[in-house]
Amino acid sequence: MADTPRFGEPARATMPKTAAAAADGITISTIGMGLGCDEELLVALAQAGNGRHRFAATGEEAVAAITEEASG
Repeated sequence: MADTPRFGEPARATMPKTAAAAADGITISTIGMGLGCDEELLVALAQAGNGRHRFAATGEEAVAAITEEASG
């Protein structure tokens, strides 16, 4: 999923599905990359999904965030 302004509204439209997934025990976390990411949207998605949001400035930071998230 992208969070650029072009995709922001479709991403916001997933909020009810994100909350429903969380109610079913599915955790949804987000990672923002680059200066153009919509941190507010990503935080909201992560909160609705009972997950966490992280910002990754580099690919290595993204890998570290994913590894940490996957390990619980």
